[in-house]
Amino acid sequence: MIDWTVLRCLLAGNNDRDLKILIWVLVLTAVAGLAVGIVFAVLRHRRKAEAPVPAVPLPEYDMSLLREYLGLTARETEVLEQMLKGKDDVVIAKDLGIAHATVQGHIRQIYRKSDAQSFRELMTICRMCIKN
Repeated sequence: MIDWTVLRCLLAGNNDRDLKILIWVLVLTAVAGLAVGIVFAVLRHRRKAEAPVPAVPLPEYDMSLLREYLGLTARETEVLEQMLKGKDDVVIAKDLGIAHATVQGHIRQIYRKSDAQSFRELMTICRMCIKN
């Protein structure tokens, strides 16, 4: 908190030194306020990140229907199934015991066959085949 009497004295003075001091006090106060704000924002973000996320059950897809609809091979269907479970390509390669480049090739073919430009579009297409 700035002592207002000191501020009035600094403003009343005609000394360049006093004006420079005033400017420095204001700049340092602003920087300190910004630093405190950043610290609180980081702490709040960490608390949110550490909070447990409730588990949402994944929908069950009819993979045979998806395979037929998109014209996928058996391996592409396996890769798509893993993708729909939220796994990335590195984990899929490890789980299926195939090379990472092979998984990437299957993913490219899945996107090409489904005419999807993004994972979101692919998910929209796959939602048509959710088991009831």
